[in-house]
Amino acid sequence: MVQPAISPHDPETYTVEEFCRRHNVSRSYFYEVLLPEGAAPAMTTLGRHRSITREAAAAWRAHWTGRTLPSRPKRTAELR
Repeated sequence: MVQPAISPHDPETYTVEEFCRRHNVSRSYFYEVLLPEGAAPAMTTLGRHRSITREAAAAWRAHWTGRTLPSRPKRTAELR
């Protein structure tokens, strides 16, 4: 198993927005695809605030390296 690389320069935790920006995914993709598919990184929730630890972000990167992330479902033809 690949050990996740953790840099001491990474912040201790990311907000979802910071995680998305740093990993080049949109917030809508995170909430519409990754989270429902169970493909989002592990999160800690305190009240309404979700955070992603640097260890969880590194583990997510290690898990998905060399794999294809889930894609958005194709939209059906719009009704006229």
